[in-house]
Amino acid sequence: GCRQGRERRPAPGVFRPAFPPRWVNSLYFDTRDLRFLRDSVEGLPSRRKIRLRWYGELDRGTRGAVLEVKRRDGLLIRKSGRAVDASGLRRSVTGLRPVLLVRYRRRYFASSNRRLRITVDSELRFYRPGGGYFPAGSADESIIELKYAPQWEDEACAAARALPWRLARFSKYLRAAEALGITRSSS
Repeated sequence: GCRQGRERRPAPGVFRPAFPPRWVNSLYFDTRDLRFLRDSVEGLPSRRKIRLRWYGELDRGTRGAVLEVKRRDGLLIRKSGRAVDASGLRRSVTGLRPVLLVRYRRRYFASSNRRLRITVDSELRFYRPGGGYFPAGSADESIIELKYAPQWEDEACAAARALPWRLARFSKYLRAAEALGITRSSS
């Protein structure tokens, strides 16, 4: 994270739209005992999430979907992904089950030097799998994330200090699980 006492550089230039807004759909998979969710609730420094992500409308199916594994080790987050078809998905998530789906509208911005990115996620919708998806919850909050490669940390810290928002830990998976009452059943 941003450390005190480091050289202060001016924040990078204005952030500009970098990509058209779009809907993001993430179907989260977890173990039978919800190990990934419990690790997040407990705030363990090393944890992971597995999700199937696709863009656009829900009723258009998961064509073009990517299976992503997101690993956190302290403040460092690494994400890997690969396109999968239905049979590849079944093989890849053996021993896991679909737990919930999170859908939101994402807007993308990039700094003038393209080293830093900001995403703004809004219109969060939460769904529980089972016989088709049905609305089960929503949230009015917006989530703003500053994203960057590790080598641009100093620049990101300067930008974060210039932003008018409070920094906080936020997990869409955890937020959706809380809204749907899944965290209470995992204890």
